[in-house]
Amino acid sequence: REPTDLLAALRIIAATPVELQRFADALHGKSLSQRNEIKWRLLLRETVEALRTEAEAETTVEEDREILKQLVAGKARGASHGGGSSRRRRAAVLCRLSEKQLLRTVLGDLDAALEELRPARGRRDRGKERSDAGGG
Repeated sequence: REPTDLLAALRIIAATPVELQRFADALHGKSLSQRNEIKWRLLLRETVEALRTEAEAETTVEEDREILKQLVAGKARGASHGGGSSRRRRAAVLCRLSEKQLLRTVLGDLDAALEELRPARGRRDRGKERSDAGGG
């Protein structure tokens, strides 16, 4: 995969002064450090989470799916007189739903990448803490 300008920018934004000395590596799509890879993903995750929260302020993915079902069912019954406003409403709900699904997918991908990047010892310790908390 080719490095993108956004990825290079995220690596540079998340860089420490020592890592910045190797900023050319980031421009060529190379990792600066494991810490940096975790940090830029956390920064991006925070931004995407804020976008998801804003997108779901009025309706959730599940509510949009239900609205879409109702609009499609209304169309099947011939409830729309001119069809134009109903078609626009369906398109708007579908667009809104797609945005929310995309944001959720990005969050899932970031979480999976972060889990892989975090030190194995930390993952093992977190699992142990969960089992200890479970009543041992």
